[in-house]
Amino acid sequence: MTIRWLQVGESPVTLGQLLRGHQSWGGIISKSCARVMKLGTAPSLEQVVQYHYPHRTSCPAIDVMGGVSVYTEPDNFPPMVECYLAWKVAVGIHPRFATTVQDVDRGWVEKMATKNGVAVFVGLDFSSDVGTWRAQELLMKALLEGQQAVHACIGEKGAPSQQVHLTSFDGGCQAVKDACRLFPEAYFGVSGKVFAMDGEQRQAVALIPVDRLLLETNAPHVGLRGQDPSGPSYLGEMAAEVARVRKTSLEAVLQSTVCNARRLYGLVNR
Repeated sequence: MTIRWLQVGESPVTLGQLLRGHQSWGGIISKSCARVMKLGTAPSLEQVVQYHYPHRTSCPAIDVMGGVSVYTEPDNFPPMVECYLAWKVAVGIHPRFATTVQDVDRGWVEKMATKNGVAVFVGLDFSSDVGTWRAQELLMKALLEGQQAVHACIGEKGAPSQQVHLTSFDGGCQAVKDACRLFPEAYFGVSGKVFAMDGEQRQAVALIPVDRLLLETNAPHVGLRGQDPSGPSYLGEMAAEVARVRKTSLEAVLQSTVCNARRLYGLVNR
């Protein structure tokens, strides 16, 4: 799954940050979560996964037991990432930091990427200022040097057989068709953005092949229905909305996304 060239942004999709599934998958543990959730400087993974904002109750409630945690904000890098049997970790530097990234940040990513169960998160955000594109490209190439990347978005180059995760997908029907044509192993992560999608985007979510659908909470950055930032405990709300869009049952969405996450990330029950 070595990825050499990837493209993200408004053409055709927007870069996101987080994979989620159900009853086998779960949250993110980082300083950004700790700050937003007010969990102190070093929250446990369990604290983050089970956290509820004070005035909100997750509905429907589901058990989140594992998943992929993602670290892409240099200011929020922890001293060490946590790896468990039911969890994978993706480390990288979000494209928006390409012009400000420091050697120490790249060094942290390279060090963490040597750990078992850790993959590299990469991408290019072409919705940003064109003046940053070259810096993004150089950063991505530096991060990919000799590494494995499983968190990425669709690109113009690379083997069609590579597995690609289009995170926080909010493209249209043509974007789904193009991704499936260019990369038969493309997976589509649907996040809390689903609540604000227009008709074309909702049709695109319905068009995603059932064996390529993933769920994401993008904790803590992407809130649901304009409410507080999200967390793993609110995955059920998003899954229920995806089920409505796809005109299927919540159970069907949860079952398929669990299978798909296992297949893509090699997740196992703890």
